[in-house]
Amino acid sequence: MDRDFFRPSPHGPKSQPRKDAVRTRVIALRKRNFSVYDIRDELDRGGPGRLSVTAIQEVLRAEGFARRPNELPRFDPAVAAAAHGDPNIVYYHGYWELAPDEALLVEVTPPRCEYWNFQLNNHWMESLDYRYHRIAVNHHGATAEPDGSVRLVIAAEDPGVGNWLDTAGHRRGTMCLRWVGAAEHPDPTTRVVPLASLRAGAR
Repeated sequence: MDRDFFRPSPHGPKSQPRKDAVRTRVIALRKRNFSVYDIRDELDRGGPGRLSVTAIQEVLRAEGFARRPNELPRFDPAVAAAAHGDPNIVYYHGYWELAPDEALLVEVTPPRCEYWNFQLNNHWMESLDYRYHRIAVNHHGATAEPDGSVRLVIAAEDPGVGNWLDTAGHRRGTMCLRWVGAAEHPDPTTRVVPLASLRAGAR
C-alpha cells in the first residue's frame, strides 16, 4: 500500500486560481462602491468564484499597494488598529515588481527595538516558499554595515552580496517590514538597480 503522505511540493511560483479568476471583477465592483460583503454576495450570485470576506480584503489591499510599485511606505496606523493590530508594532507594506535582470534595494538603519523583520510575499500577501528560498530576514540574520545601516537586496538570482532575498520564481508580489517595540520608526528607502551592477561590486 502506497503511504506517500509527505510527497514534497514542487518548487517555483504558486498561483491562486480562485482569486486570480475573480480579481478583475472584485476590483470593478469596488470601484462601484460595493462593500466587501456586497462583493462577496455578488460573487455568490455570479456562480463559481466565491471568495470569503478575508480573501476579498486581501485582493483589494494588494491592489492598493500595487499603485506604488517598489516603494515601502508606512502602513496607516489607524487601519492596523481597526484590524486589532498590536500598537507596539509599526508596519511598512509595499508591492514589488522586478524584471529578471533587476534588483530592489531596501535601505534603512534599524532602530533599537525588541525585534524587526522583513518578508517577501506573493500578490495575495502570502509568504513565498521559505522552505527552499531565503525570503525573510530579521535582526538576528541581517548583516549590518559599520554604521548600523542595513541594505536588503531583492532579486531573482544571487548577486553575491549580503542580505539577498530570493523572489522564488515570482515577478511581483508584496513585502512587509515591521519594527516591534521601537521608540523611533525610521522610514526605509527603496531603489531599483541593474542586477549586473551588484555583481560587479561583489567582485
